[in-house]
Amino acid sequence: MEEIELDTVGEQLAVEQKKSAEYLDLLQRTQADFINFKRRARQEQTETRSSAQAALLEQLLPVLDDLGRVLTSAPPELSDHPWAQGVTLSARQLSNTLEQLGLQTLGVPGESFDPYKHEAMMQMASNDFPPGQLPR
Repeated sequence: MEEIELDTVGEQLAVEQKKSAEYLDLLQRTQADFINFKRRARQEQTETRSSAQAALLEQLLPVLDDLGRVLTSAPPELSDHPWAQGVTLSARQLSNTLEQLGLQTLGVPGESFDPYKHEAMMQMASNDFPPGQLPR
């Protein structure tokens, strides 16, 4: 009788050990899935933030260009006018903010266009620069 009970207890123990191993495996997989989920969520959040930042920068570049044109086309006698100083300050602040966000000015007038460094916004005819060079 004791042998039968011992065999039964041994079988039950084996069944319970198998269940325990299955539960442990399930727990480990669930933990790994959760870690992967958190990693993917962080990565997606970073990509979304970068995409939004790039879209904002793309919208602000024409504003900075327009401010630059205003400053270069202003008559010299107005350079001390408070309005001109305000525009200069605004352009400088916008430029500094864009630099802090990682935007860099690449190229100087007369430098050859490099498609690996530069992004062409437009093509324009110039008497001062031959084709393929940066006009401004």
